[in-house]
Amino acid sequence: MSESSEQQKVEDVIIVGGGPAGYTAALYTARANLEPLVFEGFRWGGQLQNTTDVENYPGYPEGIMGPEMMSRFRAQAERFGTRFVTDDVDRVELSDGGVQKVFLGEEEYRAKTVILAMGAEPKRLGIPGEMELGGRGVSTCGVCDGAFFKGHRVLVIGGGDSAMEDATFISKFADELTIVNRRDEFRASKIMRDRALAVENIDTLTPYVPLEFVAGEDGKLAKVRMRRADTGEETEVEATGAFVAIGHVPRSEVVAGQVATDEDGYIKTEPGSTRTNLAGVFAVGDVVDHTYRQAVTAAGTGCMGALDATCAIRPPRSRHTGSPAASPPRSRSRPAARAGALAPAHSYRRPGTQKRYLPAPCRLSVHISTRSSTWTCQTRSRAARSACSSGCAGSTCGCVRPAATSAAATTPRASTRRRTSSRSGTRSSAPPSRARTGAGATSTKR
Repeated sequence: MSESSEQQKVEDVIIVGGGPAGYTAALYTARANLEPLVFEGFRWGGQLQNTTDVENYPGYPEGIMGPEMMSRFRAQAERFGTRFVTDDVDRVELSDGGVQKVFLGEEEYRAKTVILAMGAEPKRLGIPGEMELGGRGVSTCGVCDGAFFKGHRVLVIGGGDSAMEDATFISKFADELTIVNRRDEFRASKIMRDRALAVENIDTLTPYVPLEFVAGEDGKLAKVRMRRADTGEETEVEATGAFVAIGHVPRSEVVAGQVATDEDGYIKTEPGSTRTNLAGVFAVGDVVDHTYRQAVTAAGTGCMGALDATCAIRPPRSRHTGSPAASPPRSRSRPAARAGALAPAHSYRRPGTQKRYLPAPCRLSVHISTRSSTWTCQTRSRAARSACSSGCAGSTCGCVRPAATSAAATTPRASTRRRTSSRSGTRSSAPPSRARTGAGATSTKR
């Protein structure tokens, strides 16, 4: 490798993809002053660029057009210093915790972390004429191409929400529109199905499976050959437009063989995280999600990916030492029995159970057994309580079990006697009740 390549700048984070997930990740990393570099691709904006009214994204009570929403996402990320490259990544070289490499042609970009947000793309039927007649009557984007079929007879193939949305939009231009599905039932949500079937020029054809797109003399789509699913009977339906809306496949081919994926190509991440099997590589959005596939969930995982990447670049630091936080070693010695301070590790034994240890730092309320016993900060100093919540290691406060589980709870007469004498202004000669806790003997008076 050349000397100039060795000295090439290493970015903090590179984001591959420009949909709701990628733009949200860019916004969060930009606000963390990581100056993200985003390869948004030629089809920036993801699938929302091909969507009309977006009515289910919070914050838009009147709805918003998909392309306009993506433009706002992009502008907000750019406001905080995000840099964009409107081109598709050719290849990547990912490492496990090392420098990640992204290539645009022969140009190489390096980064400490990479967030994969490539999204998904429409599925294909894989039948004769589908690719050959693409742009000549066959399409996968009703919003993009619907206006070209004004006055035509059109078929929409599919039974999900995508098919219903395409059908509703295209029906504004087509004279006749038929939704073709291989099952009698549609898997689309009820509101989307009812909205589509309520349109006057929309009807259905089930259960039929398309076999071939047939061109006419002018080289454009003229008819579609189909087979009835239950009887096997074949028929031909005349149509000058056909829109395939049967779902999507993840665009994970650029990282195939480098990160773990499932059998359908979706990138695998750790549960509750965006981390992949490679340290420093995170995946968000529809390239991971094959269940919900919504703009709002994609944006949410984009936020998660940004926070995970930020933590990978900047490990959390201890407030007291200024060094990266590390869990202190556990101690099996019983803590000293002194009020107001606990040893770095606390222990508590309940009859009939094994001894359980609560490692430092302590917390204001930390469950230490499966029976929900808790330690509670007992210091009277507000500053000390604040230190306890951030990790005092038992040096500035005292942590005891709640009074409800202490021995004082079983001696109500002694407690009542002490309270009564306090009201009368005299000091009771009876000693206060004591309770054995993980910190030793401590007064039950709060």
